[in-house]
Amino acid sequence: EVAPLEWLERCIVCLAVALLIEGLIRGDRPSALARGFTGVVPLIAVLFAIHVGINALRPFQFLSEARPFQWAPFFSFLQTSRESAVRAFFEKTFMYGTLVWVTVRAGWSLGRATVVSAAMVLGLRLAQTYLPGRSAEITDAIMVLGLAGVMKLIEEI
Repeated sequence: EVAPLEWLERCIVCLAVALLIEGLIRGDRPSALARGFTGVVPLIAVLFAIHVGINALRPFQFLSEARPFQWAPFFSFLQTSRESAVRAFFEKTFMYGTLVWVTVRAGWSLGRATVVSAAMVLGLRLAQTYLPGRSAEITDAIMVLGLAGVMKLIEEI
């Protein structure tokens, strides 16, 4: 059985994936849906950012004292099994790449979307110092910056 919050998150991810597919097919030309409902893309961007926040703060059981924040990039990837690390890397690549991309698609510049997304992700990772079993580290913010850099390079081609 799927909990209501999990169902809602799945719907939000599906909407973001639909925008990604539309972007691949149509490029910069807005679809009839985007033209007819001018607020739909910004709404999906906001909902996806909320999804990123909810996902980062699970299981919502905070500790009374903070654990240390890891400033060495990719430290947790090196400490876990290869299969787990690869799966986590691809999940985070999708999540953070989509966060930046959908925000740009909603009308922000790539620079602004990158700074806000990286700051949001860094803030969430700092909050994870109060969550048991979560890797509170700088890696995710660096991933946002790297993915945005790749988007900038693709944009220039």
